[in-house]
Amino acid sequence: MTLNVLTILLIFLLLFLGCGNDQTGPVTVRQEYTFDITDDNGIQTEYQKYLLKRGEFRNIWVGGKLTANLDRYTNVWWENNYNYNQNDKKKRAEINPANNLYFQSLIINSNDLDGVSGNVTFTVSVGTTQNASRINWQTTVTLIESRNYLIEYNCQGPNYDLYTLGYDFENSLKNAFMLANTEIGYIYKHDLNIPPYNQIDVRTERTLMTYGDIWASRGQNHNPKIGVLFGVQNYSGSGGAVGKSCRDTVQGRSYGFVFIERIEQIYGNRYEQDKKVLRTRAAIHEMSHVRRSKGSVPEWNGDIDHFFHNGKGKDSCIFQQRAVWKPENALKFCEGHEQIFLNINWD
Repeated sequence: MTLNVLTILLIFLLLFLGCGNDQTGPVTVRQEYTFDITDDNGIQTEYQKYLLKRGEFRNIWVGGKLTANLDRYTNVWWENNYNYNQNDKKKRAEINPANNLYFQSLIINSNDLDGVSGNVTFTVSVGTTQNASRINWQTTVTLIESRNYLIEYNCQGPNYDLYTLGYDFENSLKNAFMLANTEIGYIYKHDLNIPPYNQIDVRTERTLMTYGDIWASRGQNHNPKIGVLFGVQNYSGSGGAVGKSCRDTVQGRSYGFVFIERIEQIYGNRYEQDKKVLRTRAAIHEMSHVRRSKGSVPEWNGDIDHFFHNGKGKDSCIFQQRAVWKPENALKFCEGHEQIFLNINWD
């Protein structure tokens, strides 16, 4: 009798444990790069407009929501409305069963667009073949000749010079933007001994703008297509910012500032190598705000860059204010910001 009871209890226990193992919920698919899918579209692009330089191959991201007839939607591809060549056809990415979404990159290129100028409509599709049932989405691609970024540099003397205090300053600045195929044509060293603030109390972006207008090479008539970087002493505003950027919304002048003394105050106990990296990181961060301040898709909107991160590198992105970074990954953008910079052209 006791044996039968023990047997029944053992069977019950095994059944209970078996049921418990089944309560794991739906399996999710890891998706590092995501964006909002509107109206449950089966496929769409991340942005409605893209810039494509002649001779360039660049990634764009597509995604969608699919809930039924998945065997009809096994491939994704794009074609243009100029010669309708079908390109970069690949297997559709795995769908996340938790939300029925998929995301993946496609490579668009300008090889088939010789002689075309201006805008070209690209159609991205999800289906089986070009002639079978498929879902389409159209986006506009604008052909450009270059994606240059010109920078002027000023500092308040050798104690505030990023060329000597930063980590491989000029090369690091250029390399960060080249990852987004943005070429810094030159960095013009205008004045390496501008005076300190003196009577200007730089506690707001407006007063920083006033200081920049005095010492930029052409003052208030400065070319809005040339960003200006300043290596300066400190900042009396609130918070722990090690850099600031500001712009004139009417004429388009835009300046970036790196506060050398504040970096020393906050990070004085760090290894000198880390501080050198941080100075360069702050310079790239602020000149990235300057670059984003006009001509962006999506449009620039204050501090949005501090909170928008996507894809690989999002935990250490230059725009991360509380990033977990090491010297070897501190001077790069996340994939999401690379996409944004690919869509900026000041020429």
